[in-house]
Amino acid sequence: MLQGTLVALRPATADDIPALAKIRATPEVYRWWRGERDMAREVAADLADPEVSTFAVEHDRRVVGAIQWSAETEPDYRHASIDIYLDPAVHGRGFGADAIRTLARHLITDQGFHRLVIDPAADNAAAIRCYGKVGFRPVGTMRRYERGSDGAWHDGLLMDLLAEEVVDQGEAPPSARSHERPAPGLIQNGKRMEERSEEQVISRLFDLENSGQSTQRAALTGDRYLSLIQDPDSGRAYVFQHGLDETEGAEVPEGTEFWEYPSLDEAARVYAQLLDEDSQAGELVELDSDEGLGDSETDGAEVRDRYSASDEDPLVGSGDDTVGQETDQLS
Repeated sequence: MLQGTLVALRPATADDIPALAKIRATPEVYRWWRGERDMAREVAADLADPEVSTFAVEHDRRVVGAIQWSAETEPDYRHASIDIYLDPAVHGRGFGADAIRTLARHLITDQGFHRLVIDPAADNAAAIRCYGKVGFRPVGTMRRYERGSDGAWHDGLLMDLLAEEVVDQGEAPPSARSHERPAPGLIQNGKRMEERSEEQVISRLFDLENSGQSTQRAALTGDRYLSLIQDPDSGRAYVFQHGLDETEGAEVPEGTEFWEYPSLDEAARVYAQLLDEDSQAGELVELDSDEGLGDSETDGAEVRDRYSASDEDPLVGSGDDTVGQETDQLS
């Protein structure tokens, strides 16, 4: 038994199959993990896989999901990979980050791994944000990495965590100054971005938001804001989160992050997902907010990591990695 702050992990058994199959069949988890129509058989196959170790995630002695790991055993490339999915009923409560953190410490301390990886879908913003809270950092976009249920190939995001980088609960994740910055021209969601620096993108988003061009904008706790923005010049759409700038443009506000999408519909889906998770976590203050407009500018300030994590864990779901609704859906 591995004991975390909010959840406990124990080796999954055949007795857990009905509960896990029910969770895997929920739309929020199935979206990322998919699987056969006979979900019980799918879960049983996972438990029988000799190369995968699966733990049931428990809260108050009730199974609320599963987390698993596998290893690359070649000595020169040794590392472990993690996947997780949680019951949508507990999304937004920090269980996903706690489960990942608990397993990560076990793999590092007890199994001797120095590096862990996780690979959510590139458009699973909630999962990416959840993993970031534990200390995982984006390595790069894996283009057309996984075929979805729609038959199309979709991008994945490779993230990794070194042994000394695990972030404890309540501890602030590392700032962007210790992150590798994505290169200009990054291909995301199958479409190449313009040759613009992150400073330019964030400055543009602040300009659009401050001029009232956000399609939707919500106020969150801690003087944070979440906006849905479409750039009228490029047609690209963004989900943009940031705090208030108290440095008069010298630095980008703490927790600033954005996700870029080729269409407003795609960005709107992610915006709705994050907003729902923030609401479940008690972090939503006001919808359609115009508070703080004009209070944040960049003027070339140092940009924090594009996939940076925010303060509280919204949670999870993923078959590529299931950390979905604030990643409680992990993926």
